[in-house]
Amino acid sequence: AERRARITRQIGEHLMPLRAELLADPGLLDDLTLNVEHPLIVFGSFPEEYLSLPIEVLSTAMREGQKLFSVVRDGKQLPHFLGVADAAGDAKGLIRAGHERVLRARLEDARFFWDQDRKVPLARRAAGLKEVVFQEKLGSYDDKVQRLKKLVAYICDKLEAAKARKDAVEAAGLCKADLLTDMVKEFSGLQGRMGGLYAKHEGYPAAVCQAVYEHYQPQGLDDPSPASLTGAVLSIADKIDSIVGVMGVGIQASGSSDPFGLRRNALGVCKVVMDRKLRFSFGRLVDKVLSVYGDSLTAGREETKRAVLDVFE
Repeated sequence: AERRARITRQIGEHLMPLRAELLADPGLLDDLTLNVEHPLIVFGSFPEEYLSLPIEVLSTAMREGQKLFSVVRDGKQLPHFLGVADAAGDAKGLIRAGHERVLRARLEDARFFWDQDRKVPLARRAAGLKEVVFQEKLGSYDDKVQRLKKLVAYICDKLEAAKARKDAVEAAGLCKADLLTDMVKEFSGLQGRMGGLYAKHEGYPAAVCQAVYEHYQPQGLDDPSPASLTGAVLSIADKIDSIVGVMGVGIQASGSSDPFGLRRNALGVCKVVMDRKLRFSFGRLVDKVLSVYGDSLTAGREETKRAVLDVFE
């Protein structure tokens, strides 16, 4: 508690003259509080030319590896960062200079990825998903995408959301394409979000871009659900497809092991449904997923359905 108070006090002292704040990152604050015994806040800057990058890219480049906070004002990135060093002081500015040097190199890489990735349309990248394995017994990510198109159409029909159906199907076709981008290969935590940003750059409808951007949400109980109905539908479809498929080939979540995030995905489905107050037959949705998988599952349909319902209960 003392360390956290010291960190937040020093952060406030640096941010007050800028009338700025940190981009919220409670997980990073917790990590630094637990691991830095004598916290010293380091304030640094980077060239303004990199502000042309999306804030998602900037903040991730700072956080990954260097554990730096983004400094924002009115939701917009400023050319500054804050770090937490385990030191009594930095009178010569060596810690700050080291952070700035490394960050500049990372941002230069990120800018290169951003420029290069946008040269290849998402639809063309999506064709390459046939070569990317989703799970060895469940086929490729292209197989998953084809299932998602059917599932989002089904969910929209059951929700009587005809207006969202076309956008949801289009988003499903694009949502995994960013797995083949250099940006996501470098910063895996940006998957989904980069797809949404690239889709926006290409001029796709706003609902499609937002759904792609949001479809991994929520990744925890503290993570917000998708703000759009299209994003919520795609999020549910993506998660329930993974759960049914993985359990259908005999992989179960145990007390010590859950390599495919079955519990996290199940909690995510529940959270989206409850947050948006969606109403549809969950049992029939599981039946639909099983029928879409067809004969590719090794476990019996009734056995798989029972196991899935047990996890959700």
